[in-house]
Amino acid sequence: SLGLAVAGTAVDPGLLSGRLSLVLVSFATILFVGGGNEEPGWRGLALPKLQELYAPVPATLALGVVWAFWHLPLLATGTAEFHGLATFVEIAPTTAVRVLNIVGVAFVLTWIYNATGSVLLAVLMHTGFNTANSTLVPLPLEVVGAGDSTTILVVTTVTVWVVVAVLLVTTRGRLGYDAGAAGVARSEGRRPAT
Repeated sequence: SLGLAVAGTAVDPGLLSGRLSLVLVSFATILFVGGGNEEPGWRGLALPKLQELYAPVPATLALGVVWAFWHLPLLATGTAEFHGLATFVEIAPTTAVRVLNIVGVAFVLTWIYNATGSVLLAVLMHTGFNTANSTLVPLPLEVVGAGDSTTILVVTTVTVWVVVAVLLVTTRGRLGYDAGAAGVARSEGRRPAT
């Protein structure tokens, strides 16, 4: 909300009270259908394998780019601008910002997974992020769901990358990863708990 206000968007916090009933329905739907169910594959399988080969930052960057491209069909069906109502020149910048947003969220989810060893927490974070972006933005729903939600996207993306910068600095690029603990856990046939 603060980011939207700073960006000059008129927000109405009063809208949120009417949306609270939507939060649980939205959360459950996203958990089982819209994103949360991706995490066992991305963070539970792919990330540990990548981190066996690469340091956490390049592993996350690679996974984040693949994850962003995985979302391109979804992004292409989500707004009017992707249904032939805009030219490539008009949608390319928005798509680029969406890709940056997804890659940034990958860093946050890597840190959560590495710091806790829990895929469930990554699932809940992914679900919570998507739920907040779809129901807890203090703007009319027709604005949130419209193709002209670029301000929301840019503010969210900048916020995510500020969090990523803080994580990279505070973890010295390790993003919660402990190679020693991960190696011992793997040799004993269990998931690392870092």
